Amino acid sequence: DSRGDSGPDLIFFQSFTKKTRVCDSRGDSGIGERKMSMRTATQVLRRSLATAQTPATPAIRVAASPLAGAPLAACPETGLTYDRKYDCELLRGATVLNEKNGFGLRIPSCDLRGAASWPEEAVSAVRAVIQDARGVLTFPNQRDLTPTEHVALAARFGDVERHMVAKGLPGCPEILEIVRERGVSIIFGEEWHSDHSFQPLPASFSFLRATAEMTPVGTNNTEFAQTEAAWAALSPAMQALLLPLDAYHSAGKAYGDGAKYGKTTPNSKEAMAQTSTMEFAVEKEDDIIADVVHPVVARHAETGRDAIFISETFTNGIVGMTAREGLELTQLIQRHVTQECFRVEVAYEPFQLTMWDNRQLIHRGLTNDNSSRRIIQRASVSAGARPRATRDFL
Repeated sequence: DSRGDSGPDLIFFQSFTKKTRVCDSRGDSGIGERKMSMRTATQVLRRSLATAQTPATPAIRVAASPLAGAPLAACPETGLTYDRKYDCELLRGATVLNEKNGFGLRIPSCDLRGAASWPEEAVSAVRAVIQDARGVLTFPNQRDLTPTEHVALAARFGDVERHMVAKGLPGCPEILEIVRERGVSIIFGEEWHSDHSFQPLPASFSFLRATAEMTPVGTNNTEFAQTEAAWAALSPAMQALLLPLDAYHSAGKAYGDGAKYGKTTPNSKEAMAQTSTMEFAVEKEDDIIADVVHPVVARHAETGRDAIFISETFTNGIVGMTAREGLELTQLIQRHVTQECFRVEVAYEPFQLTMWDNRQLIHRGLTNDNSSRRIIQRASVSAGARPRATRDFL
């Protein structure tokens, strides 16, 4: 252990089918190497996952509310509602999205049109409360928010990006308009992912607004999985396996020929082809940016919390492993991350805006109603730096 702690031996898999080095955490020599089959390695991983613990207490507790409707959310440490904790009227009336695990907040009375002129204290309060909420905020009733104001809101939290593969909204290219036509069978963003993880600098925050063209409330929701909570719930043995690893992230898997990457289900490229408006910003697949490498476990730049940073949509392999090994490990870890105890689901009212933190979440679009057209608009901001591996801090 780089901190000098003594303790049990740790097993680090350099490759499941090649030699597996057994490293004493105190640096003792003479441990040697041994073979481990893919079957044995998978069994070890599954046993480790089986010992993972679910979150002990909710991230946010529910406070008694003098108002009608849902109870107000309160900070578990202070007992204060969030408008009082941060002395910020924008947060007045916040309620919890998932009362079982305390993930997510609904902010009912915040008009986002004025975000460009918010004082820095207000921006800081929103930055802080989204971390308290474990990465998800919803803002209903944003009927009059224009695309320009949508981008101005995002710009208060970082450098607004243009999507590197799909064209943006005409006249406002920073907005990606995601369309589901009536009756379609292939859905854009249907599998778990973190926005823009295929870029050297992935997205930090995303801001998605529902338009007037939506399916009924409660259908085609967005589901989030909390990757920090999932990491914390892993056994020490499983954490030791993942800490040394890096993963390939690929735009081609979602926006190119998915079969080249072992994908057996339709991807976002095929979903875009079913729409009347979504277009590619690149002319041919060779123009899609090359794969990038990110750590499997990354430390959040603002909170210092650690999170798993892989997903089935963009993760294309694990460095040093065969394609099969990388795929099976990715799927195994994702099954852990996406357990119900780590999830929060967001239903969309027309004109609702949802803000989330990609550094601690993966998400997917659900599909259970294709009876009408659905249009949502998204802006994202750059993290500003490459993800830092947790192992670099240990």
